[in-house]
Amino acid sequence: MATTTTVANTLGRLLGYLRTWQNPDGLFGGTIATWWNSTLETAVPHPMNHFPMILGFLELARGGVGGGDWLAEARRVGDGLVASILPDGMLRNAWGDIPRRRTGTVHFAAPALALAELHADSREDRHLDGARRLLKTIETRWMMGRINYDGVANQGLKWCEAMLAYARETGERQYFDHAVWLARKTLDLQIRHGPCAGAIYQSRGDQHLISVYQGKCLAPLVRLYEATDDATFLDAAERLAKFLLERQAPQGVFINYLEPQGTLYWLTCQAFVRFDYRIFRRRVPMYRLWQPLIRGWHEIPYPSFIARAGDSLRGLWLLSKHKPEFGEAALRLTERLLAYQLPHGGIPNTVGYYGDAGREDWQDVCCPTRWNVYAFLLLATLARDLGCTQVAEVPCPADPFERPVGPERKGRFRETRDGVEYFLNNELIARLSKPSGASSYLADGWDDDLTGPRNRANMGLP
Repeated sequence: MATTTTVANTLGRLLGYLRTWQNPDGLFGGTIATWWNSTLETAVPHPMNHFPMILGFLELARGGVGGGDWLAEARRVGDGLVASILPDGMLRNAWGDIPRRRTGTVHFAAPALALAELHADSREDRHLDGARRLLKTIETRWMMGRINYDGVANQGLKWCEAMLAYARETGERQYFDHAVWLARKTLDLQIRHGPCAGAIYQSRGDQHLISVYQGKCLAPLVRLYEATDDATFLDAAERLAKFLLERQAPQGVFINYLEPQGTLYWLTCQAFVRFDYRIFRRRVPMYRLWQPLIRGWHEIPYPSFIARAGDSLRGLWLLSKHKPEFGEAALRLTERLLAYQLPHGGIPNTVGYYGDAGREDWQDVCCPTRWNVYAFLLLATLARDLGCTQVAEVPCPADPFERPVGPERKGRFRETRDGVEYFLNNELIARLSKPSGASSYLADGWDDDLTGPRNRANMGLP
């Protein structure tokens, strides 16, 4: 299991890696790799990179962990985040995963949560005002009735968590009441019986059970219980945790997802999901028509997310404070996650990105900031709770090469040195990628072949 020493050492190395992506304004850039969208087109700061860093620095500050002025670090990121809120209430670069993809509730709720929590320690009005503006953006752009327009469970619950924090800081009861109401409504999507009991459907119109999104629901449910003392939320978190722990992957952490089966289910779902949104405007629980028609589940084990699983493991750890039986599993799986940490301190994206655990692609090897910050928040939370006294940041090594790979492995970003093939790490990929976020794939003056001679010359490589 993960120990105090392990947590402190890996956290110091991870912070050193993340620091290579931090801009002068405090915000964190980075490459992007999800399962469905990946690009090296941009490495500019995305709003979702910042909120776990703020919360993680606050955990270290509140725990009295030595090694840095953690509250000042949180303020720096928070100030950069507030400065990125545009006059219309939108956030700079707040696209959905990659440029030109639609943004949504969670891209504003998660930063709002971080700013409200930061205000609890900084007492700076600008942080609370930033949270208010982001919550207002959700209300004006993504609220249908009283729920988030897409009906996505984890996004709605993160919004609830943000409203709870904001209500605590301001005393505005309407946000507390709205959070509790929306959370109870969201729990209508939790499966009560059968082999997937405890899981929460992805949304009102999507019954996939995606592990990383299941895990995202845990922390908000625990926070709801702590704010209300309503055992409904704790029981829901416990059932969800049991479901998740039964879906561990042979490699990585958790399986990818479970897909619902049944021809009549699919036909009914496709026919009525548009009515739910366009006609009934989410006021009628039409999803209850097609959910009983599911006739089984098909398991998709890979890719198994590594760094991104930090969010789920932190949720398990928070739950263990009220249900101690989950503590051992949280620490054991954290140790499994940390075993993948690379020499430069980053944690890879996935195992089996294209569904084959024996094949390694660049999306597996790269260490996206977006998910490494989740691992940072997990480790910072453990450092506080396990009583770490010191976290020493370890500077990221300058060597641009990764571990060697065999000739049977396939990947786009490879280099041969002394007859040995290597994958290239994020530092090199970032220098190949276009920092402006413009539409062209690579900057002018660079070869389409990312390891071509012009690129090597531009990077000063032989």
